[in-house]
Amino acid sequence: MGKQLPCWVTAEGLVKAIGSSSIFTALKTGESCWQELEIRLAESEMTRLSTDAEAARQSAHLHHCMYISQQLKSRCCRSSFMAVPAREKRPIDGQEQVAWTVDQRKEALYGPRQTPPSNAGPTPFLPSSTMRPTAARLLNILVPVKRTVDYAVKIRVNPDKKGIDLNVKHSMNPFDEIAVEEAVRLREKLKDQIKSIKVVTIGPTKAQETLRTALAMGADSGIHVEIPDSAPPPEPLGVAKVLRAVIEKQKEKKEDVGLIILGKQAIDDDASQTGQMLAGLLDWPQATFASKLEVDTKANTANVTREIDGGLQEIKCQLPLVVTTDLRLNEPRYASLPNIMKAKKKPIEKLTADALGIDLTPRLETLEVSEPPKRVGGTKVENVDELVAKLKEAGFTAVKS
Repeated sequence: MGKQLPCWVTAEGLVKAIGSSSIFTALKTGESCWQELEIRLAESEMTRLSTDAEAARQSAHLHHCMYISQQLKSRCCRSSFMAVPAREKRPIDGQEQVAWTVDQRKEALYGPRQTPPSNAGPTPFLPSSTMRPTAARLLNILVPVKRTVDYAVKIRVNPDKKGIDLNVKHSMNPFDEIAVEEAVRLREKLKDQIKSIKVVTIGPTKAQETLRTALAMGADSGIHVEIPDSAPPPEPLGVAKVLRAVIEKQKEKKEDVGLIILGKQAIDDDASQTGQMLAGLLDWPQATFASKLEVDTKANTANVTREIDGGLQEIKCQLPLVVTTDLRLNEPRYASLPNIMKAKKKPIEKLTADALGIDLTPRLETLEVSEPPKRVGGTKVENVDELVAKLKEAGFTAVKS
C-alpha cells in the first residue's frame, strides 16, 4: 500500500506508453504495487487500427486510450484506497498528507473525472471481476397439500362399507409435508431468489388447519379451495384441473408459478396420479419420486434425482416444472410455537371450484370398502420333515427341475 505509484499515473507517462506495442505493457509496470491484479484484456481493442486509417484516426485513438487507462487505474487503485487507514501518511507530490478522503486521493492522483470523447469508439471489454452478475430469476413456488387421516390412526371401515370412519384425528399428508419442507429449504439456500412460497388445498372448512400448519413451517400465504363438508373427496383429475385454474389465476396477477412441489401420493387413496395429470394439463416437464432437488434460477433449470426400481436416476429439467416428492427427499421440521402464532396472521385466499369453473363431480363410484383378512398366527416345527409335511397339507408341492 505504501509503495510509490507507477510512472503511468501522469499523462506524460501514458503518452509514452501508447508508443509501445500495447498500452498494457505500461500498465504491467504497476504489477509490483498490485500483485493480485490480473488484467485479462484483448490487445486487439487497442491495436486493431488499420494501417490506411491510422493517420486519420490517430487523435481519436489517443483520447480513447487515455480514457481506458484512467478507468483501469480507477478500478486498480480502488481497493488500495479503501484499505488505507484514515490517518496514514502517504507521500503525494513530495508532501505529507494526513487523513485524506478517498475522493481527495483520487483527485490528487488522477485529476477530476473525465467523460469519454464522442469519437472515442466502442466501450472496451473490462475484466470479469468488474462485470455485474446476471440477474437471477425470481421464483414463485406452489405447494399443494391435502388433509388426510393421521398416519398413526388405525383405520376403521364404515358400517355401510362405502368408506372409512372420518371422525378421527386428521393431519397433513406426510408426502406433502416433505414438499413444504423442500420449498422452505430452497428459500433458505437460494434466499432472495425465491420470491414466494404459496400453499393450496382443496377441502372442507377444517382443511384450513392444514394450511396453517404449512404456513407455520415457513410458507408465505395460502389458498383454500373450499368444498362442502358433505361433498365426496375430489378425484386426482379434478384436483389437477383445480390446480391448473389456480395457476392461471396467479398468472393473471403477474405472479407466475415457476415450480410446483407436491407429494407423490396421498396416504388415503394412494392414487399417485395428481402430479402427473397436472404436468400433462399444463404441458410442463415433470420429475416424479424425487429424492434430491437442486434449482438453478440463473439457468432456469433444475437437477432432480429420482428413485426408480433399478436405483437412482438423475435428470435435468427446464423450469417451470412439476416435482413430486419421495420419502428420502428430506425430514420435515416441527413448527415452533412462535411460528405457529405468526401463521395465524398470514393471509389465506378463499376460492370455490365453481368460481374457478371446475366440476368436481366424481367419475368413479365406490362399490365396497372392506378390511384386509386377519392374519393367522404361525406355528413352530421341530425338524425339516415336519416342515415338509406342513407345506404339503397347505397345498404346496415340490417343483421338478
